[in-house]
Amino acid sequence: SSAIEAAASTADESIGLALFAARQARLLRDSLSMPLASNLEIYEPTLVVPTKALLERIQVLAVQMEHVAGIRGLDLYGTVDEEIEVSPKFFVVVGNSPRQRMVVKQPAVVRRRSDGTIGDVVSKGLVE
Repeated sequence: SSAIEAAASTADESIGLALFAARQARLLRDSLSMPLASNLEIYEPTLVVPTKALLERIQVLAVQMEHVAGIRGLDLYGTVDEEIEVSPKFFVVVGNSPRQRMVVKQPAVVRRRSDGTIGDVVSKGLVE
């Protein structure tokens, strides 16, 4: 059982990065779905059905990634373009001028404890 857990924990970084990608895809889906659908209905009606199916698959993928990350107790710490106080525990500084407050370019992958607090850092994020 510990060998299985060790193998699963090596996948946690990949799961966390996939969670980040899924959340970004969901945000894009949410912002594009209405304008895209209305334009396609006018200019390319034959693409409406497959485009809606694609957007729905993106939603399903994001929900499934949230579920997998939840099973493993994984979450993201930091939001892209958010300015935060830099902690070397969570972030690697990209660039030549480290400061107290920097902008998140990629969130850290962290493990959430059962009480909701942040536990271990699985993968450090990037700040600039």
